[in-house]
Amino acid sequence: MDKLFLPEDIDSFLTAVFANAAMVEIAPAGAWPLRNIAHKAALPNAALLRAVISGRLKKVWKLCGVSGLQAVYLDLDEVPDAFESPPLIGLTRDDLRRQLHINCSTVSLLLKSGMIVRQQFPDPRTRQPLSLIAAEELDRFLNLHLPLGLMAWQLGMQAKHVAAPAGQGRGLANPSARALQHDLFARRSRPGHRDLIHEIAQNEPPRSVRRGFPVRAKTTPKSAKSAVEIDSSVV
Repeated sequence: MDKLFLPEDIDSFLTAVFANAAMVEIAPAGAWPLRNIAHKAALPNAALLRAVISGRLKKVWKLCGVSGLQAVYLDLDEVPDAFESPPLIGLTRDDLRRQLHINCSTVSLLLKSGMIVRQQFPDPRTRQPLSLIAAEELDRFLNLHLPLGLMAWQLGMQAKHVAAPAGQGRGLANPSARALQHDLFARRSRPGHRDLIHEIAQNEPPRSVRRGFPVRAKTTPKSAKSAVEIDSSVV
């Protein structure tokens, strides 16, 4: 096979690569070989070399006693900064959990079942795969379903108090709720369901709540006896 590059072209290329490189005998702290930087930063060698030649990367070293591109060392902290792209717009899993007032298990079920569709994007800095949910996708989901946690939060009630009357054959429960451990209820964008939610809140009797739990009435232990009972037993 014929050679792809002429020797003088290779020499000219290497001269351009090392034009701004500092000669060192020992690589400084934070410096890594080109091949390692490409792997850690998830960038191709060609992109890194273009940045070196153009001067985009300032911290470039050439290791003495080593020839070719193996002598190129770059700073691992500078490379992600130089190649960082604009921030992505979307919701992470944690954002989804907070906005819908549901737990992590329910988030996983929603995503795995496809009820909420997520998309893969490269992270702006690390370029590792990042899953995000578009705001439009969340709106589409909320037009069809109302999470029980979000419903309870809107009503200022505990989720179990909303779930009990909603699941008693009143037309609100959705078959998909069973698969999601009764964490979802159909919404279908009908005003009647909103009226039903407020009806649930109005019919819920007032409770004395302490730390989120109903306060039970105190009962006298069976072993305890009043002074009258003691006196009568003596007689």
